[in-house]
Amino acid sequence: MANLAELIPGVEERLKPGSASARVLDYLRTMERRELPRALAMQAPGFRMQFPGGQDFTTLDQLFAYGAPRQKVARKIFEGFDETADGRIVFAFGTLYGERVDGTPFRDVRFVDRFALVPDGRFTEQTVYNDMGVAGFGPGTYPIAPPPARVRNDAAAEGAASKVALKYLRAMEQGRYDEAKAMFVPGFWMLFPGNACFTTVEEMLAALAKRGSYAIKTFYRFDECPTPDGIAVYAQGAVAATLLNGSAYRDVRFVDRITVQGGKLIDQRVWNDRGEHRESSGR
Repeated sequence: MANLAELIPGVEERLKPGSASARVLDYLRTMERRELPRALAMQAPGFRMQFPGGQDFTTLDQLFAYGAPRQKVARKIFEGFDETADGRIVFAFGTLYGERVDGTPFRDVRFVDRFALVPDGRFTEQTVYNDMGVAGFGPGTYPIAPPPARVRNDAAAEGAASKVALKYLRAMEQGRYDEAKAMFVPGFWMLFPGNACFTTVEEMLAALAKRGSYAIKTFYRFDECPTPDGIAVYAQGAVAATLLNGSAYRDVRFVDRITVQGGKLIDQRVWNDRGEHRESSGR
């Protein structure tokens, strides 16, 4: 297995030394190398993790037990890091590669991790989204947990860029597609679970029509991260929909990363837990 530095040359040069993003990269590399005492020292008291399927952990032993039936080895190739202006929230996104439990290799499985930091740089939370359920990892039978006690409505979008992203998401839900398309810059694209890439709303709707109705989203929170391309808005919450067979699901975690510049949308990336839940896959 090639080491991470060989796969992402120059990533450290692209990150500001001592930044919150650099600390997240250091932590994830430390975890990959299983340098557990050092990783534990980077966690604040009460550190918690939430992984696909709504699985919550407070210890690394719980995390490793969760991962054992899913893969032998999983490593990350980073596409980018986003952090809020105050450095308290960091998102790391890219793809996973490694070996399944039967020894067969895998690669190009999308992921995004959200880290929350306290002022001294230690981590209080790690929230993970990825496409492993879509790619056939795990049981796909996790029961859908009750929604957490957080803001689940439009009031969660407080920043100007978040309000733009919210306006787009609500327009899509309500079938106001011309209004949504008017918000796109030329070259706008969307990337959905399973590496499904669309450049038009019509392409996306045709793909979704094979599964069921368009998902209705409620929100836990919005995070805004300045980037050279604009503001990366991370909209996080739960989705609900009805499938073609008449079954329905709700409270399935999702995160959308939408790049907003000058009130327009540059791109949208979507991750969700749909593949982790038998109830939401129509099986």
